[in-house]
Amino acid sequence: MLTFTNSQLQSKLKEAYPQATKEVEAIDFLPFPNLEQSVKDDVEFLKNHPLVLDDTTITGWVYEVETGKVKQIV
Repeated sequence: MLTFTNSQLQSKLKEAYPQATKEVEAIDFLPFPNLEQSVKDDVEFLKNHPLVLDDTTITGWVYEVETGKVKQIV
């Protein structure tokens, strides 16, 4: 969700569905402005989670739509 903020998407949806304004305003679309940092944060969260075993290897990858390639971030 790199291309919009909550308020931008909420505005578009409220315009298209004015009858659902209250519901749309309650939704957090969980946008993230920096994809690589989001992957790093997710990996760090999992590495520190008590239900994940210490010897578990956790990596983070990004699929690049433009090239069709995957890139390891962590």
